[in-house]
Amino acid sequence: MNEKSWNKIFSRVGWGMTAFFAVSYFVMIVISAALTVAGIYSISAGGQLIMNGISMYVIGFPVAYLIFKSTPYPSPERRTEKWTGWTWCGVFLICQGIMYGGNLLGLLFMAVFGSESSVNVVQEIVLESNFLLNFLLVVVAGPIVEELLTRKLIIDRILLYGEKTAIFVSALLFGLLHGNFYQFFYAFGIGLILGYAYVRTGKITGVIGLHMAVNFAGSEVALLLIEWAAQPGISGIIGAGMTVLYGCVEFGAAIGGIVLLCCFWKKRRFYQTPYEWSAPPLSIGRRIRTVAGNPGILIFTALCLLEFALNF
Repeated sequence: MNEKSWNKIFSRVGWGMTAFFAVSYFVMIVISAALTVAGIYSISAGGQLIMNGISMYVIGFPVAYLIFKSTPYPSPERRTEKWTGWTWCGVFLICQGIMYGGNLLGLLFMAVFGSESSVNVVQEIVLESNFLLNFLLVVVAGPIVEELLTRKLIIDRILLYGEKTAIFVSALLFGLLHGNFYQFFYAFGIGLILGYAYVRTGKITGVIGLHMAVNFAGSEVALLLIEWAAQPGISGIIGAGMTVLYGCVEFGAAIGGIVLLCCFWKKRRFYQTPYEWSAPPLSIGRRIRTVAGNPGILIFTALCLLEFALNF
């Protein structure tokens, strides 16, 4: 393998992500046009969630999968570890800390730099949808597709180039895919943790389960409590109290997660791959040119930045 070969692999990764992005948006436009022709000019939050699910998970992901599967790549070299249940629980708390901090950072960024009309569209859709639909699409389908796409398919193809590079690229593309600054910071941060978990354990099922737990804690529990608090009478008062209590628990979990992250950071382990042993010294500038200096990654990044601008 030489740098030119790696540049082609990274480009194919970019084209796969571009296909997922472009096909998903095209399908959403087609569905919206069909609804308009049928005389349906607005849809509920649940309908929007279903449309997004069909566009991304049912159609967009299979197209991207075919591109990734047709991409030749060197077999990944791994030194894996067996994590205990307690380790996974600790990583979950770390994700909670990153989620909390990243969410605050996104809100602060948009408050300072965003326009007055900027809203967190994804959050509004989730909070206005029903519990079952959210559970199926946000807690189950979303983590499965996102982890297969941005962790397994990407990392497997570029891992031999270097563990740190593979984890960083996977997390960055995952963050860009969210398309707005409200979600980018925590998505990128959690992507780093999920990528590290996949590289160290080699267990995509464990990473999917972790992602599901994070989404459940961040959306489903909050949705249930909001619905409970909205009920009339004593039930609503109890629900409001439980909502406040859960907020305190989340804050405590976030603080605990940040503390664990500091401890975890000291114990992190990265291993050089056989390619890194045999290749000439790979400086940061050289890695950036190989990773980003290709049509696939550049076009995907440009499309994502366009979406960021539209949602700014």
